[in-house]
Amino acid sequence: TFNYLGQFDQQFDGDSVLRPASESAGHSQPQNAPLGNWLVINGRILGGRLELELTYSEAMFPDEAIDALVQGLEDSLHELLAHVRIAMPRLSPSDVPLAGLDQATLDSLDLPVSDLDDLYPLSPMQQGLLFHALDMPGSGLYVNQLRVDLEGLDAPRFIAAWRQVVARHAVLRSGFVLTEAGVPLQFVLRHAELPVREHDWRTQAAEPEALDALAAAERAEGFDLAMPPLQRLTLVRLG
Repeated sequence: TFNYLGQFDQQFDGDSVLRPASESAGHSQPQNAPLGNWLVINGRILGGRLELELTYSEAMFPDEAIDALVQGLEDSLHELLAHVRIAMPRLSPSDVPLAGLDQATLDSLDLPVSDLDDLYPLSPMQQGLLFHALDMPGSGLYVNQLRVDLEGLDAPRFIAAWRQVVARHAVLRSGFVLTEAGVPLQFVLRHAELPVREHDWRTQAAEPEALDALAAAERAEGFDLAMPPLQRLTLVRLG
């Protein structure tokens, strides 16, 4: 019997009150208890590590046979790790089940597979927004721009805070892609670096018109919807 118990890390994250103890709990049943099968392999991922536990009947298998099996498992895992380190990353339908795509369609998508976190359909409202954005390119129809004056700003901490928010929320690391059939999907990257632009205008008299022109240029630049994050930050230091 082979039983994969899943990724326990999702249940025991940093916010969990209880976590599995690292000490051995000893045998969970008497040595002479009836077994569910002659050989049972339980697997799980905990602490970022794959753990395999074997339970077997000593009446059926000598220790030497189990040792050989364990060594074979370990060798196979090392071979698999060596392969994935050099193999080209490739998505399979099971990696992104919400997308509902077959292998051929997945292979046709231009996606950064090695940094892909998820792929799934759009909500109805997103579909409408995307349709209008693609139908009127360059219009900035759904580009929002916020301008604020800040005093006593610690710029490095401010930028770090923004980037932490991007890292925390998947929606801020999302972009859009179309299948060959024209079906829109949204994809989430594991990492998306927030673009930050800084201007130091303390040595010049920054007229309001200059700030307006900079803001207009930033807005007119727009965004490539296939290149998350779909936002950027511009800081202008004034005298």
